[in-house]
Amino acid sequence: NETAALAAEIAEDMQTLESIMAVLDIPASTVKDLAAAVGHRIMQLKPHAEISEPRTSRVIELETLSAGITGKAALWRSLQTVSATDQRLQEFDFAALRAYNQRDRVNACHRSWVTATLTESAAST
Repeated sequence: NETAALAAEIAEDMQTLESIMAVLDIPASTVKDLAAAVGHRIMQLKPHAEISEPRTSRVIELETLSAGITGKAALWRSLQTVSATDQRLQEFDFAALRAYNQRDRVNACHRSWVTATLTESAAST
């Protein structure tokens, strides 16, 4: 399912970020706390059949995830710029990282979910 695939990819991206931080000698505590919070929200995304919360909660979760992925894309762009002059970052292929693809897929899920929610709401009125 799409959300499980996205969660797996985002977990891999977190490992990449941890590798980058290690190369740059950045303490992991602050970023790890943020990453843990983001990871927790991602893991809350469940396949459609398992959701027990109101449908609008799912829409908000998807919007939050999309915003987080957009932030990650901005970070990758910044690091790609820095990698032109910082030898430590040249081992990473920032262009190959999939944030834009992930955002597009989350946004497609969002559109689908909103359509289903509005259709269901219209049918029940």
